[in-house]
Formats: sequence, C-alpha cells, structure tokens
Amino acid sequence: MLALCICAAARAEEPLTVAVMDFQGKNVSAADASTVADFLRTELVNTGAFTVVERGNMDKLLAEAGFQMSGCTEAGCAVEVGRILNVSRMVMGSLSRIETVYYVSASVVDVETGKILKAFREEAETARGLAPACERLARAMAGTPAAPPRPAVSSDASADEARRRELQRLLAEEKTAAGARSRYTPEPSSVTAAPSPTKPAPVPAAAAVQRKTHDTKGFLEFMIGPPISDASMNLQFKNATYPISESELGLDLNGNGLVEGNSYTFVRLEGLEGEMPGSMFGVRLSGFFSRVFGLELLVSYYRINTLKQTTVPLLNSYSTRGGVVLLADEYLTLTQVGFAAGIHVRPFVGPLQPYVGLINLGMSFFSVRSDYISGYNPQHLFTRPLDDLGIGLTITPVLAGVRVHLGKLSVFSEYRLIVPGCFFDRLIKEEHDFVEGSISVITFGVGVYLFE
Repeated sequence: MLALCICAAARAEEPLTVAVMDFQGKNVSAADASTVADFLRTELVNTGAFTVVERGNMDKLLAEAGFQMSGCTEAGCAVEVGRILNVSRMVMGSLSRIETVYYVSASVVDVETGKILKAFREEAETARGLAPACERLARAMAGTPAAPPRPAVSSDASADEARRRELQRLLAEEKTAAGARSRYTPEPSSVTAAPSPTKPAPVPAAAAVQRKTHDTKGFLEFMIGPPISDASMNLQFKNATYPISESELGLDLNGNGLVEGNSYTFVRLEGLEGEMPGSMFGVRLSGFFSRVFGLELLVSYYRINTLKQTTVPLLNSYSTRGGVVLLADEYLTLTQVGFAAGIHVRPFVGPLQPYVGLINLGMSFFSVRSDYISGYNPQHLFTRPLDDLGIGLTITPVLAGVRVHLGKLSVFSEYRLIVPGCFFDRLIKEEHDFVEGSISVITFGVGVYLFE
C-alpha cells in the first residue's frame, strides 16, 4: 500500500507526472478558485518531486480529445482526464470561505486504480495567506518538511496586540542576554587572537584626525626672515642718444675726478656688495591640491642697499683700468613689495613635511632711491635725490623648507634665494636704467589652517 501513497512516490527517483484540475469555488468566485489551482501547480513544480502538466497543454489536449471539463468534479471524471493527459496522478480540490477564513482542500487520485490516495487541507485567515497555504499543501504531497509558517496579515486588533507583546518579550530577552554578556569577563589567555582578515583593527579617533590634519589643503602663514649672506647688486645706465656724465651719477668713473665733460653711452657697475637692513616679511596663502603638489601665493617686503666699496665699472662696454670708489653706504637703496606665486612639492604626508619650490615668480613694486644720482625734473633741471617707483620681477630660483604640524597650527622654516630686478627712470629721453640684486634669507613662520 505504501507504493500507492503519493509521499512514497514523491521520494522515488523518477518524478511523478501530475495534472491539477481547476478547483471548485464555494462561497468564492470561480476566478479565485482557478487562481488557487494555479498557485498549487507552481508550488508542486517547486518541490522538484513532480512533473506538472501546464494549464495551457491540458486545455489543448482535452480540446483535441473533444472532452468537456464542465461539471467534472468526481474522481471518476478526474481519472478519465488523467488518461487523456497520460499522467499518473490527478489533483482535484476546492476553495471555500467561511466568514473570514479560507479553506483549501485537495485530493490526490491514482489514475490507474481510480482511488483517492490521500486528501489534504490548509486554511488561511486572509486572502494573502492562500499562496503560503498552497505551498504547504505541495510540500505535504511531496512528503518534504513544511516551511516555517509565514505570519498572516490581519487587521484584527487582538492579533496586532499579540504581535506587539511578542516583540516586547523578544526585546526583553535580548536586553537580559546583553546584560549577561557585559558581566562576563573572559579568563586571560596566553594565546593572542589573530585579527580578522575581513575586519581591520579600528583606527583610534585621534590618529584619524591627525592624519587628516597632516593632509590639510589650505593654510594662512606669516613669516620673517633675516639674511644669511651679503646682498649683491648690479646697476646699469644706457643712453645712446644723450651720453651720461659722471656728475649725473656722482661717481669718478675714470679716476681723474668728476669732470663734466666725461660722458658715456653705457655704464655698468657689477657685483656691488650690499646688505639687507632688517629682515624680510611675508604673508602667504598656501595649500596642497594633491598629496604631492601645492600652490603658494606670497606677499613680501624687504629692502637692500649698496655698501661703501671700490669696484671696476664697464664704460661703453669696456672695463676701466682704475676703480670706482663708492664713498658711502646706501649709494642706492632698493625697496620691494611683491606678489609672487609658486609651485611646491612635498615627498610625503606626515607630521613633519619637507618641501621644495619648483617655480616661484612674481611681480613687484620697487622704490629706487639714491642721494648721489641726479634725475631730470619737469623744469628740465638735474636734481637730487633720485626717487623713482618702478615695476619689475622677483624670481626665487631656490626654495626649500620643512613644516611641522601642531594640531590646527604649523611652524615652518625655509631657505630662499631671492633675485629682484626692475627698470627705473631718470626722466631722460632715450635712457634705460636697470637695477638687479640677489639675497639669501632663512625665514621662520607660523601658520593656521583655513580649510581641509
């Protein structure tokens, strides 16, 4: 008899061929009953224990045989349909509703013997529970364990209250278990557990903030820098149309005294020794737009002047035999207020950051003053002192520094080689006068971070 049971057949190696007839509807519509039959067909296929004839194929085969399904509700009719479809088992059933509860009933008929092998029934509190009910029916027919029941959706206030109480109970149990875990102290072990490969050890918050600070992108810095070497200056006067006399420059250029008639079209004093009285001052906005490259915008101020000395001038592009004596310091003073931009490069990001400058170029405003050089005034007279404002360039060919991060502040020190140069005007027609210099400074400064 066990061989006749559908449970034993479902466990056989070859799946049974099954066809499901449309269900009868009792206190429900025929469409709802037909839909539940479709649910059952789907769930029977999902068990893997049956080969189920599709509804479309059933209708086609029965139409070809001239069989009418209307009124076919008995086991004998189901057997006749099964023989036409050439299946081993037929499933027939009904969907009924009593008040708000749905009942799904199904019977398995052996096509060969015509006997009902087994009958099944499931219920659902709402229409949403019909699909899970069909799943349970299919599992029962296949002899497989039933799936955990799905919670039915209900608008009943008592059911909602029951679920709320169950949730409160589960939360209370979880809180009790958590308290027990917190009171448990594991015994010390000599074996150190290896960190999980999928969960790296958490980074302390302070370290995370520190790394972010090291990579801060923008800061405002103030610097001051004394010179570490003497300044050097070159001074040039050129006028091919109106020669330049010694008295205009206040210099004995050829060693025979200041003679009014001694004049030249080109005068150049090279390598004049100078100094930077005081220090260089600067304010800059700087930042790194990547982990390597940064930008500097600098406003700076400094002053350099010549010292008392003897030098050999170039007169009309030829060197003289004698020397020119600058009788006093500050024969010429060059004061600069400049605006420069530059590219910085840092090799790594950390609390201590060295960096170098690749390109640093700026436009500067210069004041050129001399108590010994004469300039032409609007009244066409030579007057002293010379005091002219000019615009020129400042180049920083060498820049290297190091910055130390201190939270939101930083301190730094830099070496800078500064090369300023500008044209100035004695208001003489066709004349071109030029001064350039160089000075090395070590700057020290402090900065505050603006943005990250």
